[in-house]
This record gives sequence, C-alpha cells and structure tokens, in this order.
Amino acid sequence: MTETPIQDKLSDKRKVFVQVYCINGHNASEAYKIAYPNCKNGYNAHGARMIAKDSIKQAIDERMAVINEKTEMDEAAILKALVSIASLGTETGKLRALELLGKNRKMWVDRVQTDDSVIPKEFTDSELARLKAIAKGLTKPDIKLHKEA
Repeated sequence: MTETPIQDKLSDKRKVFVQVYCINGHNASEAYKIAYPNCKNGYNAHGARMIAKDSIKQAIDERMAVINEKTEMDEAAILKALVSIASLGTETGKLRALELLGKNRKMWVDRVQTDDSVIPKEFTDSELARLKAIAKGLTKPDIKLHKEA
C-alpha cells in the first residue's frame, strides 16, 4: 500500500483511520474504533471530529483518488459489458443486465418520488392538499371496504 504525500505527515493512528474510513464505506465511527482501540466510547463524536480536520479530509481525498484509479471503469465500459451480457449471457444474466441498463436509462426507479412535480396535473388544489395531509399523517384516508351480502 502506497501512502500519499499528505498521509506521510499523519500519525500512524490517523493513517489507519484514513485507510479504514476509505475501505469501510465512509463509516467514521467504525474507523475510529479500529484506529483508536483504547477509546471506550464516543466513537461517533470522535469520528465526526476526525473527518472535520483539513489534513484528514485531504488524506481521504488523496486515498480515494488512488483507490478510484485502481478500480476505475468508466460508464461506457460498464454499459458495453452489460449490453454484451444482455445479448450473449445466460437467461438470468440477461435479465439482470437488462434491469441494470434500464435503471441506467432511468426507465424505472426503486424509490417513489414524493416531490410535487411527480403528482399528476389533474388533481385539484383541495385534492392535492388532502393527499399531502394523508402523506404527513395529519388525516386518515377514507377507505371503504366492500361487504359481501
């Protein structure tokens, strides 16, 4: 593992913090636990304080640049590989590749968007206000159940 110029200036514990932080998905409290094992509590506060330091920010940025260089695959290469899998892969591989290609093209999304721009224009202002109140939990929806005779 090669160290960046900023990392050369850090203490050994701070170097460990930067390495773990970059590897573990940017979890500062976990990185702090590993870098400072004698600390018994306050990991969240200490981790947050650590990533607020300019020297740590720079070291993280440099380390992430090194990691990205080693693992970088541009979007075009990824899409080309997915197209290849979609046309030549197994049935399961084809479906997954097509799903990922569709997500890339934003043909569908995993999350429901809740901003006003998604609500159809044919709702009246009063209907829109009622729907927003229901979404916020201020009122209950009037659901009618059909009873069988």
